[in-house]
Amino acid sequence: MENKLKIKISETAYNKITELLDTHKEYDCVKFSYSPGCCKSPKVSILLDNMNESNIIDKIDDLNIIYDENLLNNISEIQLIYKNNGFAAKALPRDGSFPCNNTHRDNSSCGSGCSKCNNNCK
Repeated sequence: MENKLKIKISETAYNKITELLDTHKEYDCVKFSYSPGCCKSPKVSILLDNMNESNIIDKIDDLNIIYDENLLNNISEIQLIYKNNGFAAKALPRDGSFPCNNTHRDNSSCGSGCSKCNNNCK
């Protein structure tokens, strides 16, 4: 696969995810999902899920990770850390930028620059 997703997980995040999967036996993997939105919103969601052949399957040590083509088309790298009792993911866009392609609550355009969004996107 030429556009393979690069995934970096800190040791602490890896340990916390494996603890969660050990506790929640109804799940067998972690799913990364692309979340389009305003330029200031997170781009990747992290979920516990079950292996599914319709997803792309990756593995880091004993941790199964799944994601779909939508994430792969938009994200080139995910860096996952565990800090302050929560997970934080940094997503690097495939094309080098995240466009602000949503509209404001008043239906005006965000324009060409993300600075105009100011957390007022739908």
